[in-house]
Amino acid sequence: MRTLEGKPRLASVGKQAIALSIATAAAQVVVSLLYIFTAREVGPVAYGGTVTTIALGLSALGIVDFGANPYAVREMSSGRMTSLEYAARLKRKLLLGIMVAAVYAAICIPFAPALTGAAAIFLSGLVFQSILVPLRAEKRGGQIAMLLLVERIVAFATFALLVFFDASLAWGLWLSLVVGTSAASTAAWFSIATWGRPRFWRVKGSNPWTGARYYGISAVALSGQQLDLPALAFVGGSSAAGLYGAVNRWTQPMGLFASAFSSASVPFVASAKDLRSALRHVSKSAWLLLVAVLVSGLMAWAAPRIVTVLLGDAFESSATVLRLLALGTIPAILNQPMATALQARGHDRAVALTFSVSVAAQLILVGSLGHAYGAVGAGLAFCALQTILSASLVTVLLRAFRRESHVPAEGAGLL
Repeated sequence: MRTLEGKPRLASVGKQAIALSIATAAAQVVVSLLYIFTAREVGPVAYGGTVTTIALGLSALGIVDFGANPYAVREMSSGRMTSLEYAARLKRKLLLGIMVAAVYAAICIPFAPALTGAAAIFLSGLVFQSILVPLRAEKRGGQIAMLLLVERIVAFATFALLVFFDASLAWGLWLSLVVGTSAASTAAWFSIATWGRPRFWRVKGSNPWTGARYYGISAVALSGQQLDLPALAFVGGSSAAGLYGAVNRWTQPMGLFASAFSSASVPFVASAKDLRSALRHVSKSAWLLLVAVLVSGLMAWAAPRIVTVLLGDAFESSATVLRLLALGTIPAILNQPMATALQARGHDRAVALTFSVSVAAQLILVGSLGHAYGAVGAGLAFCALQTILSASLVTVLLRAFRRESHVPAEGAGLL
């Protein structure tokens, strides 16, 4: 059995983060165009149902994975998990995922057929993200960037084909995303070196969540954040959900800069001797976060004009929502790298508690503010969530610095 220990680093954190940032930003622009076109064609009510379906699938993805993927990246990067051990974990997780998708679809088809697409969103995402784990652990950020582009290009081509044949975009949007993700999964499988491919037929399935408890709690909390849209639909109606859902992904290109930076840095941070030296490794690429912050501020300022041009007068109320989301994205850009660094160094318990409390507070606020103010209330709740998270993560990070300074360097990452 072969581990990742001793493999050469193919590129620095900065180069990988830049590649991932460009790819994820471009990919998100493509998805945003699909969302905008769908919103304009189907209207706020039908669009609310479509984005609710997608949100349910993404929430289920985080819940079922339960932190197994980021935990495996950390362990494989540090050499504590082999490719065969990961294959054994993945085998059982995928079998469970198939069962969950089948049961959900069987329930939805007779009672809520419009929401059935969430099963496909969930299962395709579970496969894709799991196959990326060996590439992430081996520091193959450039390959991952290309796969993300493949995913979105195929999705765009599928969507264009459905439009050409005058198919219903209420289900065409999520179907296009599923086709794109499935194509990227296939490409990812063949891009993994032979030694790193999960060989399911050679291993007996094992518990994929062993050791990932606190990663899992964080993943469930973040998946719960995706429920803000279904919660808004419940308390404010489909129209409010449509107004919110029309713009709630527009700030993701900025957030994806932080996501790319965090993803590229995990193997480096996990293998560093302590938190201080780990942060020195990644600090040279921190300018990416500053760029994302500046773009978020610009979007907040230009929100009314952007919404009017792209969505039209029917979505006028979404301008205030977009402004709030852009402002809330500023602390969010800083929160993700802080949380990822803490998890990679073994402080995942503190991160899990912080995420759980903060997301619970957000959903409570969505319920109360969404009922009173509709889509604007959900935007206010998002701002509150990110502010609470920032204050909490800074506190945890300072404590982690003090804690690691009082333990042997080789044990710091195992706390």
